[in-house]
Amino acid sequence: MPHDGAAAGAARSSSAVSRGATEAMVAKLADYEASDLPERAKAALRLAERLAAPRPSIDPDFYEALRRHLTDDEILDLGMTVTFVSGWQRFIEAFGIVPDRWRDGAPPPFQRSTSERPPMTRRSFVAQTLAATLLPIPAAAQSLEPIDVDWERVFRITWEIGERNGKPRVIGKIENVSVYGTSQIQLLVERLGASGQPLSQQVVWLGFRINPGDHAFFDVPVAERAATYRVRVYAFTRKFGTSGS
Repeated sequence: MPHDGAAAGAARSSSAVSRGATEAMVAKLADYEASDLPERAKAALRLAERLAAPRPSIDPDFYEALRRHLTDDEILDLGMTVTFVSGWQRFIEAFGIVPDRWRDGAPPPFQRSTSERPPMTRRSFVAQTLAATLLPIPAAAQSLEPIDVDWERVFRITWEIGERNGKPRVIGKIENVSVYGTSQIQLLVERLGASGQPLSQQVVWLGFRINPGDHAFFDVPVAERAATYRVRVYAFTRKFGTSGS
């Protein structure tokens, strides 16, 4: 299903840019199979195409091909990202939501434009998001920082490096020490260099709510067991009382 709009085609997520997304990388998405993108990225893009299809289907052969490059946890995380972004775009179009800087009289960003830039499909919109999440942050790029700077007043995090199926993982507990009900919680897991600077970062959606005084557990795959890591809350939503009330 087409996603018509030059504004969408020109858009670049700030977090994607900070992770190293460039115009050259985005241009490769038009024919990513023939590009020099890593095989890991191509596997994720194939998954994006399957999930954005009108009737998505993952057969055993395709699943095994995915697992040559991605763990089951990564497939789950990527699948959640694809379906969230695709569903959110449907919501925006259905309700006619426009950006804050949209001016009265201008065509909505989801209608066909006369711009020379070709309209972006939902599939390519999702693919750009996915490709960016697979890139480590280069040394020269600006690192991500928690969006909610007061997160330590709301949460307490304890964690350690563990192992499952022979692969290292950050395993921990997150507690809600506030009066707020919290949801849409995202962790920022960072591998640090000798001087404490981030060498790589990943944002992880936890997928559960935590009410005041409650806690939950998380389990995040990481690259190296011997590395130094830092875990913070990147973003969340809050409301007084329980998050489900």
